[in-house]
Amino acid sequence: QIEELDTENDGQPEAEIESCPGIWGEAAYVATLKPMVATIDEIAEDFFSLRWERDSNAIIFPPSSVASLSPEIQGYHVTIDQMDPTGQEKDMSEGTVHIDHEFVPDETAFRVTSLVPATTYRVMVRACTDGRWGLWSAPRVLITLPKLSITINNIGEDYVVLSWDRVQKQLKHLQALVGSSANVSRYHLEMYGVDQPFHSDKKFKSTRTTYKVKRLEVNSVYTVRVRSCDANNVWSLWSDQACFVTLKPISVSFGKVAEQFVNIHWSREPQLPEEYSHKPAPVIPDASVTKFHLCVFAAEHAPSAPLVDKQFSGEVTSFKVTSLNPNSMYIVIVRAANSELQWGSWSEERTALTLPLLNVKLDSIGENYITVGWGREEPPQAGLQSGVVVPSTEWHVVVASHDLQYEKQ
Repeated sequence: QIEELDTENDGQPEAEIESCPGIWGEAAYVATLKPMVATIDEIAEDFFSLRWERDSNAIIFPPSSVASLSPEIQGYHVTIDQMDPTGQEKDMSEGTVHIDHEFVPDETAFRVTSLVPATTYRVMVRACTDGRWGLWSAPRVLITLPKLSITINNIGEDYVVLSWDRVQKQLKHLQALVGSSANVSRYHLEMYGVDQPFHSDKKFKSTRTTYKVKRLEVNSVYTVRVRSCDANNVWSLWSDQACFVTLKPISVSFGKVAEQFVNIHWSREPQLPEEYSHKPAPVIPDASVTKFHLCVFAAEHAPSAPLVDKQFSGEVTSFKVTSLNPNSMYIVIVRAANSELQWGSWSEERTALTLPLLNVKLDSIGENYITVGWGREEPPQAGLQSGVVVPSTEWHVVVASHDLQYEKQ
């Protein structure tokens, strides 16, 4: 028997009866869209390659248990900002790089160019679906490659030893992607003379990062730069120009010169930065000397083995050569070894001419006397004479026979 309910006063107000909830429907599981992710494929000195997509590493739900939709993407929005070394965004008024660009749905990659080497950038991307912009991707921070740097290791009178490398930095307060130099296939080096017509153009394998340039001029300014090429045959930026000046030469001079000896002196003029007006200022070589090498040759027998072949410590700058022949010409050269014990160029040849012997002239003869005079003829090669002729401050005269010897000074 079904009793008729009193719906008018069943102990509850009519409003409360109408607001009672019904039974829950069957649950439906929905997964939101995967986040966008920016990927950096290549980082160079002045560009990097960027692509974006939904995060392929996000959790994948079984399609049987989760309802999913594939809304149509209507566009992408990429922002790239230059950062300072602490990871903070730089002010746009400073002329820094700030890119804010929208892409059509078919574009999912972008090559960012005209960047600054060794500079930090932040990249973010988002997608537009159903007329609404989604969330920004997690920021990607990267540092462009620095330009190659040239080190001048050693400078001589006629050579220079160069090396190059790329010194990469890393942020202390922020994780950042950095480029790689592992794909370098070769290097290209160019060197020019500033005040003379010198040009060297060399290419090296990727394993070669040092080079000795020879046959340079003494006391001359040169500039050099280098760049690298990757496996895709793309050349990097040129390095900053390095500028240097070769050593001044060793110069030889003579002190006193007599019939049988000559005093030899050698030195190198000081080399000061203010002597050179080129910009950037050239690297001044280290002029320190560990030892000197002196050779003296008899000119009439040249080329021949040297009469003198001696080495001296770096503090010795003169030497007296004895046992020479009168009225004879001798060629003198000197070279110096640097702090790495590498010998430099020989000095310019200097020629010394020893004095001729004194000539005795008999003026008159008597029963018990003779009158003599003496003098020195001017050598025919007087124009080649170098050094200071020893002044005649004293004469020594000897007259001798089998039973008599007369001496006077």
